[in-house]
Amino acid sequence: MEKEATYICDKCKENADASENKSKNYEWVFLLESSFLCAKCSKDFHIGFRVTDKIPLIDALKNTEQELVAKPNENVNADEGSRTEHKIQERKPIELKEKPHKCDACLRIFKTKTGLRSHKKVHDEKNPFRCEVCHLQCTSKADYNEHLNKHSKERRYKCSFCISTYKLKKNLRSHMTIHDDKNPLRCEFCKKNFATKQALECHMTSHSNERRYKCGQCSSKFKTNASLIMHKYVHKKQNPYRCKECNKNCSSKTNLKRHMASHSDVRPYKCHICSSSYKAKSNLTIHMKKKHQEDSLK
Repeated sequence: MEKEATYICDKCKENADASENKSKNYEWVFLLESSFLCAKCSKDFHIGFRVTDKIPLIDALKNTEQELVAKPNENVNADEGSRTEHKIQERKPIELKEKPHKCDACLRIFKTKTGLRSHKKVHDEKNPFRCEVCHLQCTSKADYNEHLNKHSKERRYKCSFCISTYKLKKNLRSHMTIHDDKNPLRCEFCKKNFATKQALECHMTSHSNERRYKCGQCSSKFKTNASLIMHKYVHKKQNPYRCKECNKNCSSKTNLKRHMASHSDVRPYKCHICSSSYKAKSNLTIHMKKKHQEDSLK
């Protein structure tokens, strides 16, 4: 006899009582192209657990005996069509009903009354799951603990295929699409995979020479809006990326670190072919292309 299974997200599993965990079998499940519906919180999830009841040994033996007794008395030819049809009906996907449960405060709609009841905690002034750092209100202890990862430097969600690590599980889930051979978010020019549509669109600008994002304070132009936003730090009076040696404004922490090398005599980037060395990695790259790549073509 096949065990009836339900599916729950890992957050609901973490909140489950110890006594409940002892009576259940948990099997880890993972889907990229589609999702599961959590039987407890009614939320869609990609990474979670398949849950079945643990059958006591005595009951398991009884079920086995009943199946063995029933089999010899079965009429294999008589009602085979109806039995096959019954199996097909059992395997039909369950259609989800409309979401009739609406929040009076923000008009959000939920699939179940339980989901709505959980959401209403967000509007409760006495909500115990309020973040003390950014004052965001969470609906459950699991959501609250997951949110706190944003304010932490720890990256406990690790990719099993590469060295990437993330603070949040949803970021790992998004990243996992990069390792999917059927990933629709793939660059047509260089075949590089991306986790989000926004990341792919941003990348596509690297294959274009168009610079449509213009700075309103100088003549600088950029391929992406993100680059323009980063550049605007240069014009800020309280720029955190200002060089203490020459007061030059940099647009990012990386650029400031690269600039600081100009005030040092250290040349950590050395050519493995000749004795040349450089302060910046970009200068070594230019050297390799111009000097040794051209030499190899001669």
